[in-house]
Amino acid sequence: MHRLGALRRSPIGRTWNSIGHAAPRSRARWGIETLVIGRDPFSFVEMIRRLEAGATVALLVDRPLEAGSVSVELFGRKFAASIAAAELARASGCALLPVYLPRIENGYAAHILPEIPYDRAALRSREARHRLTQEIMRAFEPAIRQHLDQWYHFVPIWP
Repeated sequence: MHRLGALRRSPIGRTWNSIGHAAPRSRARWGIETLVIGRDPFSFVEMIRRLEAGATVALLVDRPLEAGSVSVELFGRKFAASIAAAELARASGCALLPVYLPRIENGYAAHILPEIPYDRAALRSREARHRLTQEIMRAFEPAIRQHLDQWYHFVPIWP
């Protein structure tokens, strides 16, 4: 059994309400810790420490903060994706396993896709981290296509 942490971006400039606090409380019931990432550039340090200690970290790659996004292609269109997974790979050497959880009849089904290989030394280059982010998003395209009705963004992503 692995401990799981969830990365959650802070809604900067927004007031938290009871719904905003519900997800971390719900995860905590299952032993999942939520680390809130905001504008602090050092907020990744704790995550890197945990990865180096063998923890599992889950994060959203399709809802980046503007400062942590890069433009990639998704379904042949420009898309702002989070570069965080590539940055964490560079810093910690962690495995990158794309995971998606579509809703099924009585709950959710977890699907773990094949590990995305990378050369850690090459990730010193921002361009290499950008390319890795593109590979990560490409890995999700079939799952998104298969469960398009479940990929909610709540904000416009394409004009």
